Amino acid sequence: MKSRKNGETRVPEVVHEDGASRAQVLRREFNPRYCDLMAEPEKLTGNGVVLNTSLHHRGEPMRAPDINGSIGALARKGATRGVFVTTSRYTNDAKEIATEVRNQRVKLIDGTELVKLAIEYKVGVSVRRRLEIKRLDLDYFEEFEES
Repeated sequence: MKSRKNGETRVPEVVHEDGASRAQVLRREFNPRYCDLMAEPEKLTGNGVVLNTSLHHRGEPMRAPDINGSIGALARKGATRGVFVTTSRYTNDAKEIATEVRNQRVKLIDGTELVKLAIEYKVGVSVRRRLEIKRLDLDYFEEFEES
């Protein structure tokens, strides 16, 4: 879809060089839990825009060059925040780069944290069984001792 002029200046990160963007809009009425999950980046950075990128091969960790290049690309477009999500993990040098960035808020979410968020927001998970924990009500038995 072609981007509008105000979209190009308001959210330049999502506009390709040809002026098009591939926006995917979530609607609460169709998937409220997924909407809640996708609101998490806004809580972390103050920005509700999520970019979906494929920067690595399945199972491989995100490395420093991947994060450094992505942060640089966001900076060139004027972005001041970014949340990077992987189902894998980040190498230590990638984590270090994300913490050293100046003038940008960068959050890295790895596979472990992504699973925790999915469980918290009940996205892509189902209840396998429930556990009922009981405790002894000592007050109940005190009534018998007093008689």
